[in-house]
Amino acid sequence: MAFQISVVMPTHNRWAQLRRVLEGYREQAIGPDQFEVLVCDDASDDDTPEQVRAFAATAPYTLRYLRQEKKGPAAARNMGIEAANAPLVVLTDDDCVPDPQLLARHRASTKPGVATIGYIEWHPDITVTPFMAFLSPGYRFNFAQITDPSDATFRCFYTANVSAWRADLLAVGSFDEGFPAAAYEDIELGYRLHKAGVRLAYDREAIIYHLHEMRLEGMLRSQVVNGRSAAYAVTKHPELAIEAGVAGLRNPGVPRRFYGAALDYYFVAGLEQGLQGHFGGEWAEHLDDLLEATPAYRESIERQFYDAETYALRLEEHVAQIEGAYAGLADHAKELDRALRRANPLKNRLRAQAPAVARVLAALLRRSRRHAK
Repeated sequence: MAFQISVVMPTHNRWAQLRRVLEGYREQAIGPDQFEVLVCDDASDDDTPEQVRAFAATAPYTLRYLRQEKKGPAAARNMGIEAANAPLVVLTDDDCVPDPQLLARHRASTKPGVATIGYIEWHPDITVTPFMAFLSPGYRFNFAQITDPSDATFRCFYTANVSAWRADLLAVGSFDEGFPAAAYEDIELGYRLHKAGVRLAYDREAIIYHLHEMRLEGMLRSQVVNGRSAAYAVTKHPELAIEAGVAGLRNPGVPRRFYGAALDYYFVAGLEQGLQGHFGGEWAEHLDDLLEATPAYRESIERQFYDAETYALRLEEHVAQIEGAYAGLADHAKELDRALRRANPLKNRLRAQAPAVARVLAALLRRSRRHAK
C-alpha cells in the first residue's frame, strides 16, 4: 500500500497516554488508507507491546509496532524513519493527541526541501497551572520567536509536532544518537536541515494537544539535562554557542535574577499563608477590600500603569529609530556600491571583457610559439 504519510513516535512505558494518542488518529480528516503510524518502543517493560498489538488489530489505519533495546528516543525515531513507507514523515510524541486536521495540514505544507513546524497546545483535559501557562506558549514552546511563518527559525523545531520529507531527513543523517539525553537533539536536527537548505515553514493550525502535566521540580531537573545536551550541540556546532545560551555562563545577572525571583516567590508564598490563616478561605476578597480602601494602593497602581505606558512609548520610539537607522544604512550601502561602480568603469569593462581578452592573448601566445619554432 502506498502511504502518503508515516507518523513516527517513540514510547516507553506510557500506554495510558499512548492509547489516547492512537485514538486521535482514528479521527483524522484524511482517509485511514493514506497514512501509517509507527510506534517505536524504547524497551518498555510494561504491557505496552501487547496493548499496541491489540489496538492495531481494530484500528482503521495501519499501526506498526517496532522495538529496540534501551537507546533513547533519538534512536527510536531513527528506527521509525528508516522503516517508514511514506515519503512524508510526521514526528510526534506519545503524549501528543492530534487535532483531526493535523495530518491534512502537514500534507499540505511539507514537500521536498520544505519541513513544517506545527503548534503545541495543552490538552483540554488537564488543569493548566500558572507554572504550565508560563512554560507554554512561551518559555518551553516559544513560537513567538517565529516572525515569518514561511521561513521559521530552527529553534522551534520541536519534535512533538514537526514533519519533513523522509529523503531530507536521511540526507542530513536524521537524529544524532550521540546526545547524552533526550534533549536538544530536535533543535540540532532542525539546524542541520536549515544548513542543508531545507526551509522550515510554520503552520499554526497544525495542532497537537499535549497530554502532560508539568511541575517546577521536574522542570528544574530537566533544565540540567537540557544544558548538558546544549553543550554537546555546541561541541558539534560552535556557531550555536549564543543560541544555546553559553553567554549565560559569563552573565552575572543570571544567578542574581534567580536569587531575587526565588526570594520574592517564597516571601509571597509566606504572605499568602499568613493571610489565609488570618482571613480563612476568603482571604483574597478581604485583601481586595483592604487594598481598595487604601488611597496609597490606588495611587501605586495608577503610577505603575503610567510607567508601563511611558516605557511602551519609549520602546516604540527606540524600535522606530533602529528601523530608520537600518533603512538608512541600506540606502548608504546601495549608494556606495553605485559610486564604486562609477569610479571603476575600466575595471568593470575589463571584468566583462575578460573572457574575450583571455582568448586573444591565448591566440597570440600560440602564434608566437609557432614563429619561434
